[in-house]
Parts: sequence; C-alpha cells; structure tokens
Amino acid sequence: MRSERRVIQQAYRFELDPNRAQFVLLAKSVGASRYVYNWGLAESRRQYELTGKRPRLGDLKKQLVELKNTDAPWLYEVSAHIGQSALKDLNHAFERFFKSVKGEGAKAGYPRFKKKGGRDSARIYEVTLEERHLRIPNIGRVRLKEACRSAASRVAYSRRRSPAGLTAGSSRLRLNGNVRSCCRKHR
Repeated sequence: MRSERRVIQQAYRFELDPNRAQFVLLAKSVGASRYVYNWGLAESRRQYELTGKRPRLGDLKKQLVELKNTDAPWLYEVSAHIGQSALKDLNHAFERFFKSVKGEGAKAGYPRFKKKGGRDSARIYEVTLEERHLRIPNIGRVRLKEACRSAASRVAYSRRRSPAGLTAGSSRLRLNGNVRSCCRKHR
C-alpha cells in the first residue's frame, strides 16, 4: 500500500502584540509596500504614455533595484520580499483589468493608487510560527495575543493595520497531516 502525504493550506488571522520598535518596523513595511505599489503604477503609466506598452514585471523589478540605490535607500530597511510582492500585486491587478476589458473575467477597474489608511497591508514571506510568537524577517519575534499550537510551516503572512493602530495579521499555513490548532480560522 502506498502512503500519501497530504498538504493542506488554511488561512488564520492573528492579532499581534508588538513592542514599540517592532511596531515601527511593521509600519515601515506597510509604508514600503504602498510606496512600491504606487511607484510601480506611476512608472507603468509613464512608460505607457512614452512607448504605448506597459512594462513587464521583470523590468519593474530591475527598476526597483535602481530606485533603492538612488532615490529610496530607506527601502533596504524592510524585507526585500515586500517590494517584490507589491509589484506582483500590481501586475495581478493589471492582468485582472485586461481580462475584464476582453470580457474573459470578472469586472475589474484600472488599478488605483493606494492611500494611507485603514486597509494598509504588506505581504511578508519566510515567517515562522511559534506557540506565542511569529518570527518575522528583519523584525524578530513578535508576540501573539493568543497562543497558537500547531505543527505547521508558514507559507506567507500578510500584515494589516486598523485605523485605531491595532496590528493584525492573516497567515496561510501549510499543515502537515492531522493538526489541531486553537487559532481562529480566517474567513
């Protein structure tokens, strides 16, 4: 009999309890994500007006490295994945828009600039889950407001800040086998 190993992905929402230094780094991560997304959208518009073509994702990523070296060296203070994922999100927004125009997908508008506010978010990769903490690159161990016991490996983590300043995160976990968890399931 052949044994199969199942891999299940589920999303969970966590409320974080960061100290002041971690809160500042998380806020910088969110700000960097918004900045790169808006820069990518402005650069896409500018290049479309000049050439009649939107730049490819790979071209924007190369230009992002140049931007970090010249105009925005502060982007090195946050994880490199944040800028990359912001450009991927922008590319996905353009793809949805063009599919909508062709009538192939759900109706979607042209990508808009992101504003600072209650729906701020950033996607962070290579995060590990411990019982009462998340270990986040460039930030360290951030305490969770509730314990979460699970034998899971982290796939991705998104961080969101509410208007009141509370920090919450949703997380996709890759669960190995039969896992019981006390975390609230994200809906």
